Amino acid sequence: MNKRKEIKIQKIDLKHHFFEFLRYSTIGTSSTILQIFLLYVFTEFFPIYYVISGVLAYILAGFYNFYFNKTWTFREHIHHKIVSKYIKFLGLNIVAFLSNIFLLYVFTEYFSIHYLISQFIAILIISVLNFSVNKFVIFKKDYDPV
Repeated sequence: MNKRKEIKIQKIDLKHHFFEFLRYSTIGTSSTILQIFLLYVFTEFFPIYYVISGVLAYILAGFYNFYFNKTWTFREHIHHKIVSKYIKFLGLNIVAFLSNIFLLYVFTEYFSIHYLISQFIAILIISVLNFSVNKFVIFKKDYDPV
């Protein structure tokens, strides 16, 4: 009977992680849309160099991303360890930010890819790392849910 319970717990756990990943993907997708929209608006409607526009868009989308991943994806109360988690999140995002801007620049300048397509490619690459670090480091549960 213990094996049945163990298998059931594993199924519930997999289901939980699957839906958590779907929520993360939803926030990531909406954050990406927001970031690309802001990049476009700053670059096309204001006389802002596309790299600076990318910086501004990335920062604003980052605030959106932290809030909704903390409260909706990982189901944490907004005030639960907000300072320490935001510092970790900010550290990850600094690394991701520098990587993102580097990739945006390289793809646009060296591979002659349009800056919006370059941004999309950079976001896809950076997103894989971000989910893993957010899930298993920043928003890691303080307790064993089993």
